[in-house]
Amino acid sequence: MGILSALAIGPCVTTPLAGVLIYVGQTGDAVLGGLALFALGLGMGVPLIIVGTYAGKWLPKAGAWLNITKVVFGIGLLAVAVWLLSRILPPMATLALWSLLATFPVMLLLWKKRWQGAGLLAAAYGILLWVGIATNQPDTLRPLLCQAAVACKEQLSLTLKFKKIGTVQELQQILSEAHANKQWVMLDFYADWCATCVEMALDTFSDPMVREALSQVMLVQADVTQNSPADRAFLRQFELIGPPAILFFGPDRQERNGYRVVGYMKPDNFLDIISQVFQKPLP
Repeated sequence: MGILSALAIGPCVTTPLAGVLIYVGQTGDAVLGGLALFALGLGMGVPLIIVGTYAGKWLPKAGAWLNITKVVFGIGLLAVAVWLLSRILPPMATLALWSLLATFPVMLLLWKKRWQGAGLLAAAYGILLWVGIATNQPDTLRPLLCQAAVACKEQLSLTLKFKKIGTVQELQQILSEAHANKQWVMLDFYADWCATCVEMALDTFSDPMVREALSQVMLVQADVTQNSPADRAFLRQFELIGPPAILFFGPDRQERNGYRVVGYMKPDNFLDIISQVFQKPLP
């Protein structure tokens, strides 16, 4: 249990430990540094000692309930596996795996009367996912619910339309075009396995005010889904680790470095960035 606890707590303590070491290195105070590390060790160790000493009295006794716990945790591990595979599998393959995972618990839960409600909910979700496969809807939940309600089906299609590029040379051609037409360029780094990229497309880029604000801007998208050498070179060109990232280029072909957007951003905040970029005078 001590070894397992160290494995679980180690990553959580890394950040405060790094902060303490940086502070000690900057101050050069050996006494303060020793006390800080000692306090950190106590904060991590004392709770483990308490739990290890009294856990036997707090935890329920072994019994039939552990069989249900085993099933729940097993399904949870399979869900994590599918979630990780979604980064590299095609969207429809991922959707099929989620549907199978949603259907599988039904066989385990329906035969227990107390778990029939959970089994039926899992079955309903599995059916929705299979409908998604039949109608070629790659997103696992939102398009299915929207399609069933018909309320936001049109809204999902109202997102920004990008011109796809794959190399720095293609980007330079786009910038030359924009320079001739005195246009701004917005470059979006995207990947199918990037959940935040999809969230930006569904939420931020479908916002009417965002689409209006970018109506006169050349929209370009670098799709780095394959993570090929060309994709990695494209990212390195702009010192990016990976998607999502949004870069703005003026009609002078120069990037406005101070206004990069890395990660997810809500429509209102994104509109603030857009207004700041376009109001900035050209050098």
